[in-house]
Amino acid sequence: MPLRNLVVSVLAVGAILALALAFTHCAAPWLIFAIYAVIGIILILIERGRYQPKLTGSQFEPTNEYFADPVSGHKIRVYVDCKTGERDYRREE
Repeated sequence: MPLRNLVVSVLAVGAILALALAFTHCAAPWLIFAIYAVIGIILILIERGRYQPKLTGSQFEPTNEYFADPVSGHKIRVYVDCKTGERDYRREE
């Protein structure tokens, strides 16, 4: 089971626990659980698009550096802008 699935599962259990505490009229704990669970789930869903290529006017050139994305298994090539030294990560087709 990938780590992301485990974290989402733990956060989902936290959200369910928050609802259970809310229905039993516990004062503050349910709100704290709910806030952390919602923030965690949103951050994990946003994180999924981490290797999207930049759409800038810079001239990125491919390097010999590449790696396998541990989540998707796709080959990711590293590109660099020689003027600024900025790096970009793009999926190889």
